[in-house]
Amino acid sequence: MEARLRSGDPLQGTLRVGTSEMIAMAILPQIMSLLGDLYPRIEVELTVANSFVLEEDLVSGKLDVAFLTNPSNQTLMHIEPLSRAPIAWVSGRGLKQTAGVMSPRTLADLPVLCMPKHSPLHRLMAQWWEQEGGVDLYLSTCNSLAMLARMVAAGLGASVLPTCVLREEIQQGTVTIHKQLRPFTHLSICAAYPKKQTSAG
Repeated sequence: MEARLRSGDPLQGTLRVGTSEMIAMAILPQIMSLLGDLYPRIEVELTVANSFVLEEDLVSGKLDVAFLTNPSNQTLMHIEPLSRAPIAWVSGRGLKQTAGVMSPRTLADLPVLCMPKHSPLHRLMAQWWEQEGGVDLYLSTCNSLAMLARMVAAGLGASVLPTCVLREEIQQGTVTIHKQLRPFTHLSICAAYPKKQTSAG
């Protein structure tokens, strides 16, 4: 991939692209359109997965480039920062609404939904819960961000989500962003591709 980017020739052939589900939900059509405009002769082989899996696929050579959130394995990849995604506690209109600032106490009587433990969103929620003095965190998990967003919009629970995946619902007032004393750190959105491996000797 590094050699292809450095050459003056247009990219052609198959480009193996990975993207996290959050990025796919928010801006994937724009990315695909841009790739088609810049490199009309490439064939895109698209994989949608969580960033942890995508990083492993990049390093093992299964992907040429990936769009990740909060990449961790930066020693083996070239990272190009692209943007940042705001994160917040959100809930649908059908859920019992909490007054004031969101805290473990205000969440005590509400169902809490979240991504699984390997997800950056799960880590952010757990860190916030501990910093806010929460004791026992009871939650239900779903490994699909799209389904999690739909459940929140349907009023089935409160969750920590990137606001971009519920942009229309928030604008329409069917999903509420809750106030927090400790705002979440924004997710970092990056493009990544493997570093060229040098052979010993």
